[in-house]
Amino acid sequence: MLGFFHLAHFLVFYLVIITAFRSWKDWQNFFGFSIAIAVLVSLTGLLGKNPYGTIGNTAYVSGYLIFNLYFVILLFFRSNNKKSRWFLLLPFLIMLFEFWKMKTSGAIIGLGASFLLLFLLLGLTHVNKKIRRLSLFLFLGAGIALIFIFSQSQSAWFHLDGDSLPEIILYSDHERAGEYVNRGNALWALNPDLTRAAGFEPPSARADLCTRATRTTSCGCPGSGLAAGGRPAEDRGTVL
Repeated sequence: MLGFFHLAHFLVFYLVIITAFRSWKDWQNFFGFSIAIAVLVSLTGLLGKNPYGTIGNTAYVSGYLIFNLYFVILLFFRSNNKKSRWFLLLPFLIMLFEFWKMKTSGAIIGLGASFLLLFLLLGLTHVNKKIRRLSLFLFLGAGIALIFIFSQSQSAWFHLDGDSLPEIILYSDHERAGEYVNRGNALWALNPDLTRAAGFEPPSARADLCTRATRTTSCGCPGSGLAAGGRPAEDRGTVL
């Protein structure tokens, strides 16, 4: 995935587009059609059985929606009709809700980083002085906030159990070869000595089994995943 052969096709696609699209109207039609399809994909995921719609993978859906979110932003600011452009907020919110529902950490970080870069570029290049100042203020504010957060990585409040020691976070999912369905997720938080961090103990039904299991295999306990908030999830048994 995303090897040289794949990325080369993106380059060829870019060259075809800049050759075929000669006017802003052409780009408007392209962006509008892409947004319409992205909204359908989002609604299929939000209202259908599978949250990732017909694409079959949450990571692909997240990356796909990032492009279309920016297409909406571009059309919003390039629109000459100051009133009708507010209707673009509807597809933006639909896609953003589907994007958040995918919970793809890499895509969320990528979208956040792209917004920071956008604020920096607007702050350096926009013709409107007020927009430049506001964009630079948001960029610097977000940058200072990130620096402060990561500078506290050794503080007790930054850690899961408040002991100022680093934790080992392990995450895995369960899939069958040839299928696109994620059959479950498991999350482990371990101390440096490979004991469970406070709040991330295995479910009580598996506690004795995990005590006897090898710690280096993340307890090896089927069904020891955790629900949101650090609570043990329901033990559903082994997922093959």
